[in-house]
Amino acid sequence: MKRKKYISFLGASTSTFDGYTNNELYNSGLTGNKAYYPKPFLNDVNDTWWMKTIHALDLTLCVNNSWGGSCVTTKVDATTKAGCMDRATQLHNDRLGIEPDIIVLIIGGNDALRGYEVGTYNGVSDVFDGQNYIGDTDLFGQAYATMVHKVKTRYPLADIYVCSMLNWAATDRNQHMLPYNDVIKQIADEFHVTYVDFYHGTAIAPETKETYLHADGIHPTKAGFGEMSDCFVKALSENCK
Repeated sequence: MKRKKYISFLGASTSTFDGYTNNELYNSGLTGNKAYYPKPFLNDVNDTWWMKTIHALDLTLCVNNSWGGSCVTTKVDATTKAGCMDRATQLHNDRLGIEPDIIVLIIGGNDALRGYEVGTYNGVSDVFDGQNYIGDTDLFGQAYATMVHKVKTRYPLADIYVCSMLNWAATDRNQHMLPYNDVIKQIADEFHVTYVDFYHGTAIAPETKETYLHADGIHPTKAGFGEMSDCFVKALSENCK
């Protein structure tokens, strides 16, 4: 019998759940990861977008390296929370020696919500000189490209998916999400990985936040997670045709 494919996630609070994203039985580096969920409005792991996706596609969780409050960039707690650092290579189950078949990068919302600079990004030579990583990882674009490069290098056989920001309302702190999504799409095209457009591909938006988002206007409800899972399952199914 053919085994199920293993899927791993690198994310922030939207993809967390206590007992999964901080469980060292999946990866020894997960013990410090902070989880946002469960919350009173969502207290079942099966209602999260990522577990709904696993069930819908008949996959097996390899590692979910998601951490509440984490960023792509090194602007906050670089040694632990930055997706462009060691977390990019902690997506395999080092306890059981299992490598992921599918990797999902759904991180960057905290960079955008904090208004961290997108910066300039002009290709892989900005971040890697053939031997060393040289990018300015305080800039979103170069940090994101560094992260994708590390993931592709460490997991060359995995199918990699990179996810856009959700359609959150702009505030006085952050810029609109589209500049961040534009650079993610650019990097996806350059590195030949699949871009998943949660911004346009779900009904989550400022005008529908009462249905799909928690009162903070950021964290999805059960209904919001259903939108995200449906969007991702469609993207993966189309990519596998």
